[in-house]
Amino acid sequence: MEHSRIFSNNISSTIEEIRPFIERQPGISLNSLLNIQRIQIPIEAVPLSSDNYIIDVENQYITLVCILLAKGLYDHRTNILNFIVLIVTFNYSNNVVKREIAKQNNKNWLSLLVIMCYIIGCIIFIHFEYNIRIFSPYSQSLTIWELLWTVLITDFVLKLITIIFKVFLTCLPSKLLPLRKRGKCFVMVETASQLYRCIVPIQPWFYYLFECYQGSEKIFGVFLSLLYTVSKGTDLLSRMKLFKTAIWKLFQNVNLGISPTKEQLVTSGGICAICHDQYSMPVRLQCKHIFCETCVLTWLNREYSCPLCRAIIADDLLYRDGHTSLLVQLY
Repeated sequence: MEHSRIFSNNISSTIEEIRPFIERQPGISLNSLLNIQRIQIPIEAVPLSSDNYIIDVENQYITLVCILLAKGLYDHRTNILNFIVLIVTFNYSNNVVKREIAKQNNKNWLSLLVIMCYIIGCIIFIHFEYNIRIFSPYSQSLTIWELLWTVLITDFVLKLITIIFKVFLTCLPSKLLPLRKRGKCFVMVETASQLYRCIVPIQPWFYYLFECYQGSEKIFGVFLSLLYTVSKGTDLLSRMKLFKTAIWKLFQNVNLGISPTKEQLVTSGGICAICHDQYSMPVRLQCKHIFCETCVLTWLNREYSCPLCRAIIADDLLYRDGHTSLLVQLY
């Protein structure tokens, strides 16, 4: 700082000496050429040491996380690949079954057969590859990652079994299972599957939370088990209520409509407003509109109301189209 002050004073004295010579020239002002009062020594902004420390720590931990992530993906590449195949199998089977159910009597039997064989092969592979216990209790301790993995795989296997039941219902002839009742059967199968999938993780989670402790530590296990029971009870009650409603609606004899008279068919024009073809098994809804039974059932699998007047016809639309819930039951 002392050297800078001396240097600045020398420059100022030198400029004062040459000022008379510069100002003698016309149109030239020393102030316009150089304002000595505004000369400042630039000071570079130096980042704070705390900022540098945070940046260094972030760089180090980001690298560490990337290394651990890469190692985890490589070490468990087989399990990850199998899980991806399981997800793809479920999504593909779910979409195909939903599409074939919407076709009613025009379903593709070959597609349903391929789906059945594919799902059965996938379940057999999972059983021998991971020795998943779906119907037997757990008697050995598991780590948290083993527990989550087992519950996750078991849930997807149960979803695939649910799709098999729906394929079986889809293949039944109309004489054994009328089209008007199939939607209710699909709802019943789905709610039963969700209820069972909600019950299955209870035993391994209780074993993990309670049985792994011995002696006085069991008090802590009891406390954790109580918290799990409270959290699980709400979900379980909602599944039981949904299943009860599905059973009640399955045995509830509610007609979609009545058979129209010849005069009513002539008055309506003899053409279905959905398929734009002549009536096939016509049915007259409560709103007095007439449609083909197959057409209106397909419509009501996606909508609540009449296609023409939007009068409310169905009240249990959820899962009537045969799709399986994507919700993963982890606890």
